[in-house]
Amino acid sequence: MRFKSIASPEDTVAYVSSLMSKSKDNKGIIGLCVIVNQSNQVIGTVTDGDIRKCLAKGGDEKVIVKEIMNNSPITIVDEWNYEKRRSHVYSQSLLRNIDILEIRAVVVVNKKNEYVDVKRLSELIRTQVEFKKITVIGQGFVGLTLSTTLANSGLYVSGYDKNLSIVSQLSKGLPHFYEEGLENLLSSLVKNNAIKFSSKLENSLADIYIISVGTPLNKDDNVCNELLISCLEEVSKVLKSGDLVILRSTVPIGTSRDLVIPILEKSGLKCSEQFKLAFAPERTIEGKALQELHTLPQVIGGIDKESINLASQLFKKITNTIIEVGSIEEAELIKLVNNSYRDLIFAFSNEVAMVCESYNINANSLINAANEGYPRDPIPRASPGVGGTCLTKDPVLFSNPYSDKAYKPRLPLMGRGINESVLDTIKYKVNKFSEIYKEGQKPNVLVVGIAFKGEPETSDTRDSMSLKLVDIMKSSSKITCLDTNIEGTEFNRLGLKSISPEEIGAEDQFDCVIVMNNSNKNTKYGLQSLFSSGQSIKLIFDGWSQFDKEDIERNGHIYCTLGYMSKV
Repeated sequence: MRFKSIASPEDTVAYVSSLMSKSKDNKGIIGLCVIVNQSNQVIGTVTDGDIRKCLAKGGDEKVIVKEIMNNSPITIVDEWNYEKRRSHVYSQSLLRNIDILEIRAVVVVNKKNEYVDVKRLSELIRTQVEFKKITVIGQGFVGLTLSTTLANSGLYVSGYDKNLSIVSQLSKGLPHFYEEGLENLLSSLVKNNAIKFSSKLENSLADIYIISVGTPLNKDDNVCNELLISCLEEVSKVLKSGDLVILRSTVPIGTSRDLVIPILEKSGLKCSEQFKLAFAPERTIEGKALQELHTLPQVIGGIDKESINLASQLFKKITNTIIEVGSIEEAELIKLVNNSYRDLIFAFSNEVAMVCESYNINANSLINAANEGYPRDPIPRASPGVGGTCLTKDPVLFSNPYSDKAYKPRLPLMGRGINESVLDTIKYKVNKFSEIYKEGQKPNVLVVGIAFKGEPETSDTRDSMSLKLVDIMKSSSKITCLDTNIEGTEFNRLGLKSISPEEIGAEDQFDCVIVMNNSNKNTKYGLQSLFSSGQSIKLIFDGWSQFDKEDIERNGHIYCTLGYMSKV
């Protein structure tokens, strides 16, 4: 189909405006009209911007376009090869002081300068990612860190999110969550107009769409695809020939082929033939995401080789190590395998802790002894459960492929159950202490570390084991929370009472202190003042062995960790 918005220099602004508005006749390219002479030679172009300037200066719709047209548009000869097209457009953009990525479309002519067609720059130079506009859909932890990293590498990036408040905040250079180095990077990019944010996908005019929206589990542990499906529906309305869609969201194996493709093909385009599809799993750790986007290998799978090549070219802009796999399903599975394995080895350590509970053995002391000097398969330390969206969700997704006919793994769900059960052990220790020392009254409990992990630092409370512990203990305990990485407004949103480090030790107000994550700040909060010999007897659950057991017991308090509890 050829671009049809063609006019003569004697046509009026009104006529040209009507031609511009016919998107279907113009392959989705709007706001442009090519002006040709009687010999069909290109003599100029008119854009919607030219018309607006004319009207602003007092002109009207009867003005003829030769008075307002650009007499020297950038044109490309149809016989030119890729390198000549690229160098010509680049040199012309420099001569005209135009950002090459702002060139939406280019007029194609033959050797006689006769009109042939109008094509998007991305169609003419489709193998070069530098000339493509990228929209990252979803500006949460995954999407925003990727958006800013790609933009910082010199690519043309816009971030899309339905949440107007988030878009407004990001447009001011302010991230809506804590991530090391993100605020400075985002502020600099926004200040230099190197990244843009929008809540309207149709404004993006993108060539590459990276989908990074959440795929949480519902109360029945089934994946919620609603947000993903909604985004795919939106993309299908703006998708054009030659575009690439990259799925970054974590999904069960089989989702790309069986769910994503049918929705995108509602565009009327055929996957592989007219648009490309790749899968590039996100595997960064919160707190070090900006660093790991440069250092971690990027796994790329796709529906065909061209999809893989273009996606690989994109991610090579931010990392030197690309791992291309044989199918889109293989790429979907890799992250699930990584995180399911991690969750399982942590589950083994926590089951060791359950055995240790029967013999009052400090589980981490035992694990340290088992690992010392032994060169094979070091065992990770036991922990107060395993939280965070990845390690709690991915084993469930791994165990539930998109197809009902596929094999369903069993081990990951068993590991999940073990890691969740650690909370019952902590609650039991608090209840046991309360029965003996509080005569069954509700103890005042300080829970330290509400983010799902402490190192690297994060403000993310999603799937936090601390919050799950608060939930199961709130009926039997009076709970206060401490975590300086979390804003007071977030505590209010969660309905939790919080305390600042400055308020600790002001009075003998806590009966139990439960340290749930491994932040190095835990030893700097002044918690030791609660464990002194002058305080009433307390229970200290040291989930990550950060405090001195001997000192605590010597001062008459009850020390406990996984597997061990002072005799009461």
